[in-house]
Amino acid sequence: MNGYCHCGCGRKTTLAKMTSTRDGTIKGQPVRYVRNHHTRFPRKPAHFGTLEGLLVAFMPLQNGMEAIVDRADYEEIKDYSWDFDAGYARAWVNGKKVRMQHLILKNSHGLMRDHKNLNTLDNRRSNLRIASRSQNLANTLKKPWNKSGYKGVCKVKDSNRWLAQIRHEGIQYYLGHFMTPEEAHTAYCEAGRKLHGEFFRV
Repeated sequence: MNGYCHCGCGRKTTLAKMTSTRDGTIKGQPVRYVRNHHTRFPRKPAHFGTLEGLLVAFMPLQNGMEAIVDRADYEEIKDYSWDFDAGYARAWVNGKKVRMQHLILKNSHGLMRDHKNLNTLDNRRSNLRIASRSQNLANTLKKPWNKSGYKGVCKVKDSNRWLAQIRHEGIQYYLGHFMTPEEAHTAYCEAGRKLHGEFFRV
């Protein structure tokens, strides 16, 4: 006696060997979900297309958005139920909530996975790279609360001068005071390119 996974993937499930409160299964009856498919929402099928001349898979998320992966990585992630959580595509994998890019780009020795184009749902290998926390933070846009209009620049309180500063590997570097925010930003950009290299984003 078999059952079908309740997530809608179409895969058959085995008999329950013990009562499980989490799944609501009863010993001797088919379990409700295939392993890692614990969800009350049915999984939608992926669709395929081309992006920048390469074949990619568009993976539907539970909130209606889509994540992008290379066609070659589709088999690795297709059996999980993906959701949009805190800005990333995540799924339950072996009892842990895992980001999609962590399944695709492995063996990072505790480092982060950085999205080159800042689109956290674009998990093509050409858009992913291993990065330290400092490098990952360098690849960000100007914060919305920045009042100077320039990344790395703030106005000195009770003064007409502007301060440029930058952080690298946990150390804050003060680059000096300047008469205009443009001059301060120029100093910030020069330091950013030296310290962060290809990860630096203005």
